[in-house]
Amino acid sequence: MANEVIKAYKRIFGEILEPHGFRLLKGTKFFVKVVNDEIVQSVYIFKSRDGSLKFAINHKTIYSNLYLEKSKGDCLLLNYSEIFQFSDEDMETMFWDYDESNMEEVVEQAAMAMVKYVLPKFDQVLTTKDCIPLYKKYFIDKLREEPKDTTEFLLLIKERNQDDFEDVVAEELEETKIMIEDGRFGDTYENAEITLREAIIDAIVVPRDAILNDPKKLAEADAEIERRAKKNREVLRLWGF
Repeated sequence: MANEVIKAYKRIFGEILEPHGFRLLKGTKFFVKVVNDEIVQSVYIFKSRDGSLKFAINHKTIYSNLYLEKSKGDCLLLNYSEIFQFSDEDMETMFWDYDESNMEEVVEQAAMAMVKYVLPKFDQVLTTKDCIPLYKKYFIDKLREEPKDTTEFLLLIKERNQDDFEDVVAEELEETKIMIEDGRFGDTYENAEITLREAIIDAIVVPRDAILNDPKKLAEADAEIERRAKKNREVLRLWGF
């Protein structure tokens, strides 16, 4: 990626992110914010295969596997989202095509979209309990038990979460119904519901309840939560937080 793009990104995104508590992680393109020594929010720029700019937005806690890539911050790219995914408007993506003539304008447009769609939601997350509704809405994959290298599943155990996640299933099914009616979905509503329940209820609620209802498993999970918290706080200190 051209140095001019990186310079524009660091300057323009720095101007909007630093007032919200983000700092540029030394030697990287990651802007990072740590909330209450538990929550890690991040922004990253990279060039996609089609040549457009992409902005990776992530939200993690110290109860995930943050420590796996402690030296580079690469763990912040695991299971990221993009800016458009935080919009409540009906859009499939935001394209940031650029060349030398419009490079700075494109970065500014992305920054304004960040201000409009992402920061208001991130600013509402002050505790790990606040993370759960955010993840349910925008990072549902993080709450599944597997794969363990990207999951925030233990957050549900830490917070003794009792959500049935039926609201997530209902919202997804409503979107699927619209796609079926528009001819944009190649399967039946019934099959879609089965798949969704497997992906959400079976992958999140069932394993969560199996731990919460078993004293031995719960004790083991609590021990792992403490271990990760200790290790990840060490990583944050190495990062300068």
